[in-house]
Amino acid sequence: MSIIKVEDIEYVCFGAPDLARMRSFLTDFGMIDAEDSGDGVLRMRGTGPVPSIHEAVIEESGFACLALRAASFGDLQRLADAENVAVVSAPVPVAGARYR
Repeated sequence: MSIIKVEDIEYVCFGAPDLARMRSFLTDFGMIDAEDSGDGVLRMRGTGPVPSIHEAVIEESGFACLALRAASFGDLQRLADAENVAVVSAPVPVAGARYR
């Protein structure tokens, strides 16, 4: 397995059967609606410059994934190569590149 140094947590993603209820819950904690890309994912941001710090998808309640920020595209590519998967463009508003 390839190992890199992670710069930061990019965002967390949880499943929620009701995105309106999840939005209400997150706004109670001070989060703000992020750009809606029309893909059915609820994206919320904080007060800083990061476009999204929390995502929610319609599914059973629970943890879905964690996105980490690599220091460079080369690091990301090295991890993807180790898992034998492709690096692809990340959706707006997150942007950048990712692998799953």
